[in-house]
Amino acid sequence: MVPSGVDPRIGTVLAERYKVIERWSQGGMGTVYRGQHVELEREVAIKFLHEWAASEPAFVQRFEREAKAMARLQHPGCAQILDSGVAGGAPFVVMEFVTGESMLALIDRGAMPPARAIEIARQVLAALDHAHSHGIIHRDIKPANVAVMTSEFGDQVKVLDFGLAKMAALGGDLTGPMAVGTPTYMPPEQGLGGAVDARTDLYAVGVLLFEMITGAPPFERDDPQEVIVAHRSMPPPLLSERLGDGGCSPDLGRVVMRALAKEPADR
Repeated sequence: MVPSGVDPRIGTVLAERYKVIERWSQGGMGTVYRGQHVELEREVAIKFLHEWAASEPAFVQRFEREAKAMARLQHPGCAQILDSGVAGGAPFVVMEFVTGESMLALIDRGAMPPARAIEIARQVLAALDHAHSHGIIHRDIKPANVAVMTSEFGDQVKVLDFGLAKMAALGGDLTGPMAVGTPTYMPPEQGLGGAVDARTDLYAVGVLLFEMITGAPPFERDDPQEVIVAHRSMPPPLLSERLGDGGCSPDLGRVVMRALAKEPADR
């Protein structure tokens, strides 16, 4: 939860049905609030564009494109979008309020058993496969964008924040002059600002799996630009180098290394 201070949105009711309860988190383009559907008494997440972004038509179009993209996703591993609208000139979307623990917190506690890491990665891949089948590339898979709900029945994964997604099916331009994403998880083509596709997300899941199993990503540098260069030019360390002989199966090591191939065609 983010300290709210004096926030005029707190306590307001949007579209006569969504009450804004508290400010929850902030990102580069928007602020997320915890809210409640007034009649159903269901918790929801409400995402508003930042004021500076709401004043820019290009950002508003991107935000609306994100809402349309997410609305097409109907999969247990994808956070659902429920509604959208405009309040006080600011566009907003209403989303499923996802409980559970960020994968970031799980990894902070150290490496996890390979079997659990594989199951979490499998669920992330299933959610991404559904998104890819709708022409949607996530482009920012990382621990902070994966929530894990653990119960007696095991782990259930939700992939969050398709805010960097673009809709290839609608002719969205996935090539840009600058890299967009998180350097630790970006494949070479994304780090260069080049075209991205489903194999871009696959690389990021490879980094995620490597990190879950070993407790650290393959490349760590103080300068983000150096991380981008390492992804482009340096071979990733083998899992056996981090874990020692017998730390994981050779088959798992080969799967991770294939996901981390420099060339998309080799993944």
